[in-house]
Order: sequence, then C-alpha cells, then structure tokens
Amino acid sequence: MKQLNNKEIHKTSDLPDNNDIIYFTFGVENTLKLILTNIYSTPSVININNVNKVADNSNTIDKYSYSYVFTPNYFKTSGSFTIQAEYALAIPLTKSYNFILQKLPNKIATLDDVIITNVTNINRFNKNRNYYSSILNKDVKSVLTKTSITNTDNIGNISFHIKKTDPYSTVHTTMEYMDSNGDYIIFKETIEEFIDNILTLNKNAGSYKTIVILPITIPKKLIQNDANTEVINITGISNIRVKINVIAENKIVKNTYNYIIQI
Repeated sequence: MKQLNNKEIHKTSDLPDNNDIIYFTFGVENTLKLILTNIYSTPSVININNVNKVADNSNTIDKYSYSYVFTPNYFKTSGSFTIQAEYALAIPLTKSYNFILQKLPNKIATLDDVIITNVTNINRFNKNRNYYSSILNKDVKSVLTKTSITNTDNIGNISFHIKKTDPYSTVHTTMEYMDSNGDYIIFKETIEEFIDNILTLNKNAGSYKTIVILPITIPKKLIQNDANTEVINITGISNIRVKINVIAENKIVKNTYNYIIQI
C-alpha cells in the first residue's frame, strides 16, 4: 500500500485468504498494488469499500502487477479481490481474498499548546520542551490562605487547557500535591483535556470522587454559604507536580510534559 507521495506504508507477501489488515493513510490518495505470482493470471474482481475497481488499473508499465487508487474518507472498511487463472481448465479457476482496510494509526505524541492559568514565571510553551516550572499567582494564594473563605471570594485557581497535535492521540494527566519534605499529600488523575481549578473540590463532580487521599483526611477548607464547594488547604503544600502523558494513536509512541508549580 502506498500513499500519494509514493511512500510505502504497508506491505505483505503472505496474504491469508481472510481478514488480513491492510493499512492506509486517511484522506489522501492511496494505491493498492497487487503483484501476482503468475504473470498470466489476472484480477477479475477488485472491491474497495464495496466498489469494484477492476477496470481502474493505473499501472501501464508492466503486466505482472496491478495498481488501484482510492482516497478513503472512512477509518475502516472491507476489501476483496479475485484472481483468475491463466487456463480455463485450471483448478481452482479462481481464488478470492478478503481483507480489512484500516486507517494507519498515527505515531504523534506531542501537544500544540498547554494553557495554564493563574501562575507566573512560566516559559512559553514549546512542543519540543518537556519541563516547565511556575509559581502560583500571589492574588490566588492570598484568597486560598484566608482564615475564612466565603462564597463571594474569587476562588478561581489553576486550570489546564491541553491542545493535542493529533486529535487521535490521548492524554492522561497526573497531579501530585507534595509537602516540603517531598512526600505526597494528594494524588489526582484525569483523561480530560480541560482540567478546571485543580485546587477546588466540588462534591458533586467525578473528579472529587477519584482523588486519592494519602493522609487519613483531606486537607481542605470549607466555603461559607456554599455546601457543595471546598478548596484544598494549600498551607502544607510546597509544590504540585503535573505530568501530562501523551499516548499516540498507535499506543506505542509516548511523550510526557512535566510541570512544577511552586505554592
């Protein structure tokens, strides 16, 4: 299998009768090329996505191979071809192969941007840079360290907006809240691309329920006149280590972006 720029993306020399997977590149011209063992045999049927393309052979150079161009706007489909023997009395006269055409999984495990709010002293994002450090905004810190926080205080804090390079990749983010001795206080994880207010605890949200609390009780502060919202008590937190793990569509290529937020 080749794409428009003549790059070979998939090749097999031992095609089984059924269910072999042949990969293509999505959204561009691909060429399915058949090389026959017997140059005097011919394809009688070439089905790609339920369309018989046997009359569309684009190879006019030689007589032992056949090329069929198609541009897939689908991720997966079926295909088949039937080879006709040279002699009418040959046994078997024809042989058919059924296969699966499937989008080639991308190998991209980078991010285009990470927008992080309410921190200072952070470098501009670069997809080829994997380590960043920053400091919690002093105005946010002053609110979260108040003796008494009410529902009229602005408790908006650190949020992450993760923008993937490849929409077919996935992200898995871990957040480690550390004390001054480097010990864990809280551990959180999520697969969301927008992580809102990592120092806020909403009792009705799924993220609140999936927090791993390492001490017996979570270090938190109540919000006066708000029964559903709490904030993490940052007094004993020295820094937050955030790791954004990017997994490519092929599930093999991986990459990690690290953030250290000083509290």
